[in-house]
Amino acid sequence: MRVGYFQFRPRFGQIEKNCDRVVNALAGADADLVVLPELPFTGYYFRNRSELRKLAEDPRRSTTVERLRDLCRQRGFRLVTGFAEKDGDRLFNSALLIGPRGLARTYRKIHLFDQEKRWFDPGDLPRSAHGGTGIDRGIREDAQVVCGHISYHLVFPCHDGLPVDIEGFNGCSGILLPDHKVMAGS
Repeated sequence: MRVGYFQFRPRFGQIEKNCDRVVNALAGADADLVVLPELPFTGYYFRNRSELRKLAEDPRRSTTVERLRDLCRQRGFRLVTGFAEKDGDRLFNSALLIGPRGLARTYRKIHLFDQEKRWFDPGDLPRSAHGGTGIDRGIREDAQVVCGHISYHLVFPCHDGLPVDIEGFNGCSGILLPDHKVMAGS
């Protein structure tokens, strides 16, 4: 499996321009799976929850997700991306797995970091990714794929008294990490 990533600095609040940048950059990508950063379409630092609410989207009705699905279909790869998800009144810092058939999996960040606690609701789904249309060609149907923001567990192995559930990752074919954080000195 050929895995790649595309790292860039999104323009805050410019969802369409950021999506254009991703689609153009990956138009010639030769990979099976591409990982984008955390919140690459909205940007990361929100003034408040109201600002986030204006930018967040329901991934099941998102033109951004539709454009990424079309890109996956054209290039024959899968994409993992951070996403500001709106689900009714709730807002999540999510990771999506998108393939040629569309949205395949969603993960909602459970352990929010610093200011994220002011903007987002904590994830309410199991640690392994859930839902969607299934994982199609290129990734085994029965493979456990964890696509999500588990960086808090990786950086801080025990947070708020909650140990990392390493056993829950047994049998994984990969841990995909769309992350915004940059470590000091990097």
